[in-house]
Amino acid sequence: GTVVRRVRARRWRQARRRAAVTGAVAAAVVLVAWGIGRLIGGPSMERLAVLPLIDLTDDPEQEYLAAGVHEALIAELGQLGLSVTARATVAQYRNSDKGIREIAQELGVDGVIEGSVFRGGDSLEIAARLYDRDERELWTGTFDGVLPNVVALYRGFARAIADQIRLSLRPADEARLGEAAPVNPAVYEAYLRGMTILHDATTAEQYEQAIAYFNQAVEQNPADALAWAGLADCYVTLGHNGLIPDPSVWSLARAAAERAIRLDSTSAEGWAALADYQTYWGRDWEEAEQAFRKADELNPSLAWNHYHYAWYLALFGRVEEAVAEHERAKELDPLTPMHTTWLPALYWFSRDFETALTEARDVVENHYPEGGIANYVLARSAAEVGLFEEAIEAMGKAARFPFFRPFMGVVYAKAGRDEDALRMARELEAQGPSPLEAERLSRLHATLGNREEALRWLEFEPPHFTLPWSFLAPEYDSLRGDPRFQAVVRRMNLEFEPGALAPVPLPVVPPELPRATGAGSSGTGG
Repeated sequence: GTVVRRVRARRWRQARRRAAVTGAVAAAVVLVAWGIGRLIGGPSMERLAVLPLIDLTDDPEQEYLAAGVHEALIAELGQLGLSVTARATVAQYRNSDKGIREIAQELGVDGVIEGSVFRGGDSLEIAARLYDRDERELWTGTFDGVLPNVVALYRGFARAIADQIRLSLRPADEARLGEAAPVNPAVYEAYLRGMTILHDATTAEQYEQAIAYFNQAVEQNPADALAWAGLADCYVTLGHNGLIPDPSVWSLARAAAERAIRLDSTSAEGWAALADYQTYWGRDWEEAEQAFRKADELNPSLAWNHYHYAWYLALFGRVEEAVAEHERAKELDPLTPMHTTWLPALYWFSRDFETALTEARDVVENHYPEGGIANYVLARSAAEVGLFEEAIEAMGKAARFPFFRPFMGVVYAKAGRDEDALRMARELEAQGPSPLEAERLSRLHATLGNREEALRWLEFEPPHFTLPWSFLAPEYDSLRGDPRFQAVVRRMNLEFEPGALAPVPLPVVPPELPRATGAGSSGTGG
């Protein structure tokens, strides 16, 4: 195919180039292009995709390097304010025979960059080409350096692309691109290994392996902001997916995120992780929104930041804003399923269940017919508008995934199948409920009208991180005035004003310090 031919040609060119290189490679960036005039007169582009880099090192032990360099190049371009397709989506074009024109059309981008990476000892070479959406080659460049100066290579690449597409750089970007502190190769390699595992992790063991690499990096250099941001990303992901149910992962996430930000205030990943911590566990709603916005300011192409900000906004009834953020995540990372499958659920928060149902049907029928999230959203939406047969059928598909099985009882309860709902309740209770199951049991009993049981399970400790979003469910309408319900809501630093569908955030109250006692104590009267 076209890509295979290009790769073979590049490998041949690369082999010739390597044969001519002897000794250490200069640390400065060497740009091989059609001329500075060509660079300045290039086309204007706003949306780019960087395809997975071809690894020319041919060493399985070095595969992590190509993945890490690819991620770093995407991040450097994203920090310039460009719309850059996320790694998870472009990863699916690895070894693809699709041509540039077809890829650009599928991703809706103005330009596509393909490249390669080669490592020899401490020497590193990144070769890249920029194509427009019609597959015209606009620019080619090669960046040579040594591993300690890898950041200079990345920023040289970003500046060359910015020049080629006539991007006006902000003063802050100019300053950042001009600063490239050297890295410790051992620390950076441990970080890259951790990130490579994190991106593909699906088991607790894989996450723990990634954490071990990040810890290895910070042990060798406690001032490495990248490694702390990687740790924070690991811990918030574990908090979300529940693979390690220990709530302490959230505290670890906060500590790592704050350390990353203290070391590098421009760490978009650190700010995004802090936003996630405060949204899903810390409940400092003001700091959460500030952190979401700061991360977006630093790197507008962080798809997962837009995704989680959407759910923050939905909680407070800002549904139009939430949909826009979710759509942005989908635009940046369209092939990550959750950006498509969860989107219809945002309409629940304005009680627009008909729109949610229409959108959910489209997702199931045209994109993810067997998907757990897609069928869960369809089932919940259908149940809310009284289409119980459709809801039960869809939830049956979703319940094949353990995370969604507890919701089956809620759908049965809404459908009036009380015996089936109570059977599910007994099954969940017999398992020794987890925070997730306790929240579902509360919803189930609220639907059945079992007020005492609903409140008892609502008070379960520790709460599941999604509990605040459950407060908006219709089955709780009759309980919102109950002091016990209100007490749980306040523990989340939230409050429902009379008649409101969505809560308002409450300020975080710092813990009260103990009073000084004893003969030597004194204080002011009042």
